[in-house]
Amino acid sequence: MKVEVEKQPGFVSKLQIELPPEEVSKEWDAIANNFARFAKIPGYRPGKAPRAVIDKRFRKEIQDELTKKLVS
Repeated sequence: MKVEVEKQPGFVSKLQIELPPEEVSKEWDAIANNFARFAKIPGYRPGKAPRAVIDKRFRKEIQDELTKKLVS
């Protein structure tokens, strides 16, 4: 993980964080699988929805969770 801190005017700083793609992909898969276990999607039994449907339907939530997990 590579972190750069850039001071801004006032009491603000800008962070730029670079992560290896393998780490991001691994965490994305883990979070998406967790969503898939509990998602209730019409036409599918709980836990049996295709991964593409989970990724499409919960993309924003997965991204938010991924950001929280990787940055903290």
